[in-house]
Amino acid sequence: MAESVVRPRARWLRVVVVVLAVFCMAEVTVRARADTLIEPQLWPSPEQTYKSQQIGALAANGGASLIAIGSSTVDAAFDADLLTPVADARPAYNAATGGASLVISAGWSEFEAVPRLKPDTVVVGITSREMNPNDPQQDAFTHDFLSSRAFRYATGTENTMEVIERRVEDASALFRYRTILRQPQYMKNLLGIGNAPRDGSRASNDNGQRTMYLPRVLDKVTPDMKRHYTTTGLYKWELGRDEVGTLSRLLAFLDANVTNVLLVSMPITRYYVSWSPNGQADIDSFNAEMRGLADANGAKFLDAGVWPTELFADIGHLNRAGSARFMETINTELRSLGWR
Repeated sequence: MAESVVRPRARWLRVVVVVLAVFCMAEVTVRARADTLIEPQLWPSPEQTYKSQQIGALAANGGASLIAIGSSTVDAAFDADLLTPVADARPAYNAATGGASLVISAGWSEFEAVPRLKPDTVVVGITSREMNPNDPQQDAFTHDFLSSRAFRYATGTENTMEVIERRVEDASALFRYRTILRQPQYMKNLLGIGNAPRDGSRASNDNGQRTMYLPRVLDKVTPDMKRHYTTTGLYKWELGRDEVGTLSRLLAFLDANVTNVLLVSMPITRYYVSWSPNGQADIDSFNAEMRGLADANGAKFLDAGVWPTELFADIGHLNRAGSARFMETINTELRSLGWR
């Protein structure tokens, strides 16, 4: 009887030893080959995940002297390489993210970009669409951002299970990359026989500028472009009370934490103006509100105005020539602020 009990125990012991050995080998392999994988997406977009890594690298080396924040219009326009260089200064960085509502820009600034990079100067670029409470796209983007694991961690609002999950991920590379390793192409990378891209979010260069728009030129405006804007960002456009409040709080936060703030009404095309429900009157209303908020919060305001279509990649994003002109304008404004 005793022998019959010992044998099953011995078999179970061998199984446990084998399982632990396999787990340890897998853990060591994933740790050693982690650079062949993509990072788990803890922010709601791959770009935000990638930029968070860039911000971390900059923070480890002293941060940035100047950052730009905003949505994809700033993401495409702001080229830190075209700022007036000064020896021994901390670098500048484009911290804008695509699809950013004002709530996203404010949260990203307050809990990620500003506290980690500790800039002296912040350029905030927005368009009238970000002040529109009737844009159906922004609500979805905002919800995803506020409910993302990375934002909940940054704001200290994780629940118990999220805290446990994060701590296990910190301890185990195998657990951290568990969802990535379910994708066959990355399992092949891990084994050295695949060539899947290690960073699917690399739409931004080393200074944070989104480069996909730079080579393009807006040579034709289609009905689909108009339909997109008139059913999303400019749909029933009005100045939203909550949006005004969010921008005011963001500017107040920046006023309390950085030396200089430049609020920019980003360049737009004549089509953008004509597609607003009340045309130029909407743009004037937007700019008047921006100027008032800047004055009330110690910021300088710049209305970039209406620019030629050849400087745009599409209705909302500047191309390479447009980015160069934008940065010339920003350089002039920054000199007047005494930056660098």
